[in-house]
Amino acid sequence: MPLKFPSFLLFSILILLSTAGVSSVANVSRGDPLVIDVLMMDRTLGQGGQFYKRLAADPCISILAVPQLGHYSIFFLKKNPNVINRAMRIYMPRNYRQLVDNRDLILLREASCGSIEIPEIIFDQDWMSWFVRAVREEGLSFAMWGGDASWGGGGEGDYKSWGETMLDDILPFKSLGGYTTSKAEFQRPDFADPDHPLTRLPWGDSGPVELLNRVQPKGGAKLVASAVGPGSLIVQGVGSDRKITRSPWKDFPWIAWWEQGEGRVLGEAQVFGSCGTTDRMLNDWRWYNDFIVYLLYFGVGKELPDDIFRAHRLRVEINTYQDRASLYLSLLEFLEKFGASTLELYREFDEVNQMEREAELRFRQEDYDGAAEIFEEINEAWAAIDSKALDAKKRALSWVYLIEWFSVTGAAMIVGALLWALMVKRKLYKEIQTTRPTSL
Repeated sequence: MPLKFPSFLLFSILILLSTAGVSSVANVSRGDPLVIDVLMMDRTLGQGGQFYKRLAADPCISILAVPQLGHYSIFFLKKNPNVINRAMRIYMPRNYRQLVDNRDLILLREASCGSIEIPEIIFDQDWMSWFVRAVREEGLSFAMWGGDASWGGGGEGDYKSWGETMLDDILPFKSLGGYTTSKAEFQRPDFADPDHPLTRLPWGDSGPVELLNRVQPKGGAKLVASAVGPGSLIVQGVGSDRKITRSPWKDFPWIAWWEQGEGRVLGEAQVFGSCGTTDRMLNDWRWYNDFIVYLLYFGVGKELPDDIFRAHRLRVEINTYQDRASLYLSLLEFLEKFGASTLELYREFDEVNQMEREAELRFRQEDYDGAAEIFEEINEAWAAIDSKALDAKKRALSWVYLIEWFSVTGAAMIVGALLWALMVKRKLYKEIQTTRPTSL
């Protein structure tokens, strides 16, 4: 049956959007064995989606981000639940086969399976069944990361527990509900295996783990890391009989994984922005981006770089290039408004852009030496094209500066002439005669 015009128009728009030019992330390529294609569901995407940005900063990761409902977006951001639910259905794969053919990992970060207080917050049961089947039969990886909507529903809202859904069958943690502590406390990361790849990161510089979802590893799950902290102070007696002791050290599960059928499932339970957390690990540790990137690597079984310091520097170079390129294109658009010819500048920029894409490819191929050499060439090329762009800017704006100079100078001369005529050349005025009062 032929499509009606409005439906056909909507279908055409969606096709055009899906085939639009490459965005700032130049690694989007379906089926590329060097790229981890992630389906990410996160209720904080409407608040800026900082985790999406941190993960997408790595050239080896391509993300399809699906916005999800949460209490904050409804109550404070005044989002329409029906609009967000429709957006979820638009972004999600249309069927099971599309999910399996185009994704390597499914990530639920701060994602809710439902809410007692707000019935509009739902998670489609069909999607859950797709996830379980895709992991067990197709070998897709799955990950659930912490937040007050994850695992057992957190401790601040009426989110339902993932432990009561069919997805619980593949999760490595048992959802106990709530948080490990009633308020944030400083605890240090402790890895069960000192030779685990994630231990290569400089954990000595990291902030503490302040809050976790209350979970328990299931039998057969492999615990990667815990959060360990001193126990609470206990005061007994009064006066001279007063004794202060400390309860046993706290040891809370943080990261665990296991194999389910053909796929790997990873669980992470850390919570930010709740119960007085200061989020020092997230905000102050410059390696946190690397940590969650490598956590995703581990989730799909990808090897971590041997030299994480070089990989870190290259990742910074890649993202600095994206910011620099955006500013440069804005400058060219500005010049075009003044009639400047920018064809040569665009041509040279395309050459640099091709070099940067080659550097990203080398990064994905783990040829870090080759990527570093290309970025040295890119930095030299930037110096040249920046200089040419600034010269073009001066030429384009020379007439503006000249007209501005004439306008200011002309206005000053006119005002000066008027002041001279009014204040100095007083012949224009008839002198006023004075009279003396007559005496009586």
